[in-house]
Amino acid sequence: MRRLASVVILLGVAGARAEGQSFDASVARLLPPDASFLLGIEWRRALAQPTGSLLEKQIAGAGVTLPGLMSFAQMLREDVDSVTIAMSAAAVPKLGGESPSLIVVKGRFDPARLRGFMSGRREMYRQVAVVAPAKSKPPSTRIALLDATTMLSGDRREVLAAIDRSAGVGPRRPAGALAERAAALASRYDIWVALNAPPGGFPGGAGPSQVLADLNGLEMGLSFSSGLALEANLRARGAESIPALAATIRGLLAMAAMSQPATPESAEWLRKIEVSEQAQGVRVSLSLSEAEVTRAVAGMQAPQQRRAAAARAAPPAPREPAARRSIRIVGQESGPVEVPAPRNPN
Repeated sequence: MRRLASVVILLGVAGARAEGQSFDASVARLLPPDASFLLGIEWRRALAQPTGSLLEKQIAGAGVTLPGLMSFAQMLREDVDSVTIAMSAAAVPKLGGESPSLIVVKGRFDPARLRGFMSGRREMYRQVAVVAPAKSKPPSTRIALLDATTMLSGDRREVLAAIDRSAGVGPRRPAGALAERAAALASRYDIWVALNAPPGGFPGGAGPSQVLADLNGLEMGLSFSSGLALEANLRARGAESIPALAATIRGLLAMAAMSQPATPESAEWLRKIEVSEQAQGVRVSLSLSEAEVTRAVAGMQAPQQRRAAAARAAPPAPREPAARRSIRIVGQESGPVEVPAPRNPN
């Protein structure tokens, strides 16, 4: 799951042309009925925004050249509308590790273009080709092109169950209220998360762990429509825990502000975060203008640019002369003798 999250965060801001939100009934009916975690990225809408375009340029300038990544990125830019990631209640406590998940990708897919990307061992399930990519981690990962507008990926069991649901086989229970919350988030935000606490709640602890222990659910959204806007609604397990939850979040923000943030811009971001108590929990919000985001991105890029410029300007290190070898001659009456080996004229 860590590797998946990294890919999603990197490419989630590398989307494409603008269209309306695409979390609809065609996505909801594919999700596990017991889904407790949903993450969505509205690709096409995100980068139609000025801030999204800025982020795309920054990533394009990073020069990432991993094998096969460029064709995958091209597919994202040209073919993909949205990505939705779902996990069941049993998987939510394991968000830090490899957890069974289902990824639903909506767009317009050309099987010929996907042939290289979907190479690997194939099996047919309900007339759908399910591919096991070579050297995939975990090995249970599968990819399937359900139809010309829907691609599935994730744990084999989850992919096959989604194919069942698409064919009307098995339980017809929808993802329920969580899917309704997700649809509302998708209509407003470019990247969003909807989460229900697992049965028995999250494990407790101190600091951030205590925040999780007090949560019954979460909605969070990130929008690039006018600069950058972030809003999170943390649903408390009970009304009595709301003040403590708000106090814990304010304390964590204060500690972060005192720990010498990487750039002045990030310190300013921390100061602009607002925390307020609501009827069902705590609201956390941050709003930045396009100019503030531009300055922040430039500030994050500046150290890397300075290091690259210094590396280009530095003279090459002097080459160490090769050590002169010798030849040892034995068998003489005067004993062994060492003479310098002749130099290689080349």
